[in-house]
Amino acid sequence: TLTCKGTVVQFSSGVLNTAVQSGTISITTTNLTGTATISAVGAGAVVLYQGVSNSFTNGFPGLSGDEAAVDLTNTTTVTAHRENVSFSVTDTVGYAVLDIKAAYVNSVQQFAINNASSATTVNQTITAVAPEYTILIYDGVTSSSNNTGVGNYHAYANLTSRTNIASVRNSTATNSYTLYVTALELKSAVLNGSIQRGTTTISASTSGTATLTRSINTAKTLANWIGFKSAGNPNVAYSNSVLTNANTLTFNVNTSGSPVISWEAIQFN
Repeated sequence: TLTCKGTVVQFSSGVLNTAVQSGTISITTTNLTGTATISAVGAGAVVLYQGVSNSFTNGFPGLSGDEAAVDLTNTTTVTAHRENVSFSVTDTVGYAVLDIKAAYVNSVQQFAINNASSATTVNQTITAVAPEYTILIYDGVTSSSNNTGVGNYHAYANLTSRTNIASVRNSTATNSYTLYVTALELKSAVLNGSIQRGTTTISASTSGTATLTRSINTAKTLANWIGFKSAGNPNVAYSNSVLTNANTLTFNVNTSGSPVISWEAIQFN
């Protein structure tokens, strides 16, 4: 059984240059990328990764079919990525593009953070941002490995300073992976207070919580999931985040496990 959770955000009229552009991209059996052509967007545009699916039925297919990522390659192109074609499956990758007006955005920076060593943490230097107004957008992960242990390649992103994003995984394995992430720095007037962020460990359970330091308006706050690190199989590792009340984020997994989830609570005006 697969449970998917999501949040619908409706922006006020005038925030976006155009309507949200969304769709799916096919990465066919022998290819590592696929593209979608969109209407031209501006400098404040970001792409959101909306998941991946395929028709592989013979057991767990490893990273060739279960992991993908997206980036906004230029003003008219979204590219979907993977790193493995050994299982000869076609991946269908979802995306959504928000073309935010320049008046609401300070900067947009996209990164593909590669870890080709045995390190658990890789640091990505970025142009300085104001952390209190900067959202990290998880845009997927790719790997060339067929190893099914999620600790080898799954990672979370964390904004550790004005100039650094950390990509953190559980294992010191040598499996290479690439974490795709976008840093979206908004104008201060867009948000009602600073972004609250952190990491939370689910301790040998199916759920865990994070207590916010400042109460928020649940009708105007987004619980932003920015990846996870974990040992074990997907059922004890793959997680979701839910804004439970004005002070609490709740994180869930299917079967008792101990993943670490990176999150942000973003309250809009």
